[in-house]
Amino acid sequence: ERLQEAGPADPNPKHVHHRDMMDGILHLPALDKLFTHSRDGTVRVWNAATTAHMKTLRVSESWVTNTCHFEQSNRVAVGSMDRSISFYDGASCDLTGQLTGLDTAPLCLGCWNDQLQERMIVGDDCGNVTLYDTTRNGMNEASMSAASYRRGQDPGRHSDWVTKVEYFSDLNLMISSSLD
Repeated sequence: ERLQEAGPADPNPKHVHHRDMMDGILHLPALDKLFTHSRDGTVRVWNAATTAHMKTLRVSESWVTNTCHFEQSNRVAVGSMDRSISFYDGASCDLTGQLTGLDTAPLCLGCWNDQLQERMIVGDDCGNVTLYDTTRNGMNEASMSAASYRRGQDPGRHSDWVTKVEYFSDLNLMISSSLD
């Protein structure tokens, strides 16, 4: 009979684990943090070296769909099915603002710096791809209207959920993929 070597014990009690399927992990090596998001409406922050739980962010009552990191301002953007995008400080994990009034649910996010301007591309559940300028007014307001930050939209680019959006600076292209 073979004995199996036991892996390291989980340093976290069960009550800090996600209550539903985890959909993604965002690693911030400079801060030594992992941000995990889940369909339970939370983002959980972990120490990247030890995997010890640091903080739970209650983002929404609905599914958290994606996260991305703005390196220049050190903010983490969090999309959720309640048709909003929340912004958290990467170091303190405090809420710094929320983009509300979205017509559709943001499914995937992409973040980058464009000549000292922070930009965010959002793919949604109706096949749209939308570009936001997130440096306007620093986005420090408690709640902001999505229309005032929208820079461009390509409605109906896809006929199904947009599953991935990304900006490639070498090519100066935004690329999206979908279920269609």
